[in-house]
Amino acid sequence: MEKKAAALLGEDVEAGSIVSTAGMVKSMMKSSISGSVGGIVGGAIGGAAVEALTGRGRPALDIEGHQGLMYLAIGKTKVALFTIKQGLLGSSPQKLLTSVPRESVASIEIGGGALSSPVTLSLTDGSQITIEVTRINRGKIERIAKLFAAAPA
Repeated sequence: MEKKAAALLGEDVEAGSIVSTAGMVKSMMKSSISGSVGGIVGGAIGGAAVEALTGRGRPALDIEGHQGLMYLAIGKTKVALFTIKQGLLGSSPQKLLTSVPRESVASIEIGGGALSSPVTLSLTDGSQITIEVTRINRGKIERIAKLFAAAPA
């Protein structure tokens, strides 16, 4: 995935991970559980179960009109989010959604959660980008966060 992201970004990608817009896992689980249980009662039970598993809910963040899976790429000079095309044998980055200069990312913080965790990219201008990562990709995000923790201030 890094090779395709590097071609789209125009520079080498040092690290990357599949992420999603904030609230995506909660939304998927709520739909699944409420569909299984059925009706209004199912929606309420599903919502409560998801809250317990994923932590406090918050509305999904809309990044450049995109909702769903993305690829977070850390290049030598840029940090970027791409849409993902999911295929039978794997996923690949497709379209650049947004990018910021790497030096404008002050820190990357990872929250807690059983199935997914919020990830906050704090920018030097005081703004934040909030996404989420599933448990399976949490290790990749932790390695990415260490790149920024080790960077000189």
